[in-house]
Amino acid sequence: MEIGRGGLNTQAIVAQNGVGKYAAWYADSATLGGKSDWVLPSRDELDAAYHMVDGGYFPGIARGAYWSSSENDHAFAWYQIFQDGTQFTDENGVGRINGISISSNKSRIRMAVHKGSGFPQFIYRMMVVRYFGATAGLQPPVSQPALTGRTCVAGGECFVGDTGPAGGVVFYDAGAQKSWGRYLESAPLATDFSGLRWKRLAVKDALSPLYVNTKRITARNQRNLAKLVGAGAKNTERIVKKYGVANYAARYASILEVNGFSDWFLPSEDELFEMYKVLHANDSSLVGTRNTFYWSSTEYDLNNAWTVNFKDGQQFDREKYLVPKPGVKALRVRAIRAFG
Repeated sequence: MEIGRGGLNTQAIVAQNGVGKYAAWYADSATLGGKSDWVLPSRDELDAAYHMVDGGYFPGIARGAYWSSSENDHAFAWYQIFQDGTQFTDENGVGRINGISISSNKSRIRMAVHKGSGFPQFIYRMMVVRYFGATAGLQPPVSQPALTGRTCVAGGECFVGDTGPAGGVVFYDAGAQKSWGRYLESAPLATDFSGLRWKRLAVKDALSPLYVNTKRITARNQRNLAKLVGAGAKNTERIVKKYGVANYAARYASILEVNGFSDWFLPSEDELFEMYKVLHANDSSLVGTRNTFYWSSTEYDLNNAWTVNFKDGQQFDREKYLVPKPGVKALRVRAIRAFG
């Protein structure tokens, strides 16, 4: 799924399927601008393109559903809706035709129906990307994390799978110091919590929104930036400042104290997905997360916030007031912290 994997994905798909009318083959055979090294983007490469489009770059690119070159299993591949950035595979009953769950989406030319969604059944589109620059061709390592048995300390070098300084599991390494730190560590299993809403019900978001349009940036673009790795701590601070003292997801994370550390926060959507992708999807025992929905600190709109379903990694906007009850799958909270 990662940035840098689209080329290898495309080669593998074409090697499996040969010549034909499908997205990866069109990308692999394309010659544009005198270049012939185009590929179908990976899930994360496609998401990077979405953020550029939503930020006002490349205004000629149509909205709709776009294929990535990343599959989630043998039957389903990732695609992204450029109306709002949602990334789906349509697994586990998400995509339905005539009320029946689809068994695969790879052979479809139009996305399936999403219950409760206002989006039509978009025809799948594709865009192509290419790599260039001094380090072109270098690929990120294959992600096969495991608990290393090591404990790393703040200020020292850490690796994914290490036990972090606060006793959780390190699941992300930015590769260099960033404004927010370098590493992300999940909170230990004992802190995993269910039953919290995303918001404080007494606050009316329409009257007191988290994000407002300014001359420099729209509320929509602020919400998209709030998805990114490194945004979770600021998101949590903003939410708690707005909602105050009450029982809700971001507040729970912000007041958590574990092993003497109190700098926990509710992860952004992309931070939460990294935890799913790197730890849970490989081996849920690494962090003890459940096959259900987890709240992120990223707002979708005034009434909804982003969640990640740890059953399959798909993202959903869920009503901020939801708590587990009959007909509503559990909404859980797992805090993280940044260091390094």
